[in-house]
Amino acid sequence: MRNMNEEVVIEVIKKAIKNGFKHDLTHYKWEVQDCDTEGIIIDYGDSEGVFTIALETLIFSHDFAKALWGEKDEYPDGFTKTGWPKVRQGYKNQLQEMVLVENRIKYLNDNVLLKKG
Repeated sequence: MRNMNEEVVIEVIKKAIKNGFKHDLTHYKWEVQDCDTEGIIIDYGDSEGVFTIALETLIFSHDFAKALWGEKDEYPDGFTKTGWPKVRQGYKNQLQEMVLVENRIKYLNDNVLLKKG
């Protein structure tokens, strides 16, 4: 039975792939594993071999982050960035925020899965 963290990671990976993320794991069957000593890892591969990538490595990949959040900050139609809150932050700002939080899976849940737009 999967725990909540694993479910969030699975949905975030699916979203990144749907948005065009390309990585070796996108060509193979993959599975999320919650390991006590290493945190969450993703195993992927086939009968030729199985490979492992740590969640931290994956989520801080610029290509992965671009697939989740896009490249540029977005502002309300007709407004420039001066003095207006962003409608959506681009991947660089999201990575800068995520590196500072303790619970990165919660951050992904709140800023990818729960956030609309």
